[in-house]
Amino acid sequence: MYTGFYQFNTDFMKLLQGGTKQQALVRKKTKGFTALEGKVVAKVMALLIEHGFQAFATVNALFKRKSFFEENFIILDDDAKESLYRGKFLVRTMQPDDQMNVWFGFLQGGGILSPLIKFFKYLRDITGDRIDLYSILRSANLVSTRTLSEAEADQYENDPDRVDLVLRFKDIATIYQLLQSGDLDMVDLMFKNHLQIYGNQNHLYKLGAIARNLRLALGK
Repeated sequence: MYTGFYQFNTDFMKLLQGGTKQQALVRKKTKGFTALEGKVVAKVMALLIEHGFQAFATVNALFKRKSFFEENFIILDDDAKESLYRGKFLVRTMQPDDQMNVWFGFLQGGGILSPLIKFFKYLRDITGDRIDLYSILRSANLVSTRTLSEAEADQYENDPDRVDLVLRFKDIATIYQLLQSGDLDMVDLMFKNHLQIYGNQNHLYKLGAIARNLRLALGK
C-alpha cells in the first residue's frame, strides 16, 4: 500500500513538473493515475461550463436590455412563436477508461424555480419586456452538467434522448489545450484528428456560435 502511494505521488509530481512527452509517459505508465486525472479534469470542466457560464449570463441579463440569453437561446419561428434552444452534449476522449466524461445541456429544466420562471415569462410578455426577470432567472439556470463514469457515458452516448452531439477529443492533453485556449477552432481540431464528433452536426454549429458570441461579449 505504501509503495503504491509513493508511486502515485512520484508520478503526480512528474506530471506537474514534466513537459508534454514526460506527461504522456507518466499517463501511459500509470493507468490508475490517468483515471484519477480524468475524473479531476472532468470535474473542473463541468464547474467551468456550469458556474462560469451561468455567472456571466446572469450578470449580463441584469444589465443589458438585449441579453446574451435572449440572443443565443430564444428562437423565433416564422410566426414569431418562441422556443428555447436545449442542446445536449457529451464530452469524452478517444482514450479508453480515462474517466474524462462530461455531459452538459442547455435549459434542461427550471427545477424549484419553474413556477417563478413561468410567472415572470407571463409578466414579461404582458409588459412588453419592461419587466424581464424571466431572462435573469433563465440565465441563472442556463446550463446543467454531470460527470459520468465510463459505463454511464456509454449509455448516454447511445441514447438520443440524452445526447444530441458527442465530442471525443484525442486525449486528456487535448482537453487541457481546450481549457486554456482563447480561440477554439473545432474544424481545425477535426482536420488534425484531435476531435471526432457523432450525432446531429447542427448542434456543433450552434455550440460554435454560442462560444463565438460569448468571446465577443467578453471582448475577446
